[in-house]
Amino acid sequence: HPGGVNVLFGDGSVRFISQTIDTGNLGVVQVNTYYGPSNYGVWGALGSKAGNESVTAP
Repeated sequence: HPGGVNVLFGDGSVRFISQTIDTGNLGVVQVNTYYGPSNYGVWGALGSKAGNESVTAP
């Protein structure tokens, strides 16, 4: 899809995510500790369950 991607969330909802979403610092290699916030911005926060990040709908 031009400009973004459709994403299926764990609750069954589907939303369009713009390609301008904050991806954080893509140059940082994150160790798979599964704890703490993601180095990958909002995009990383959407994919984690234990980082205590909060994401609000627009």
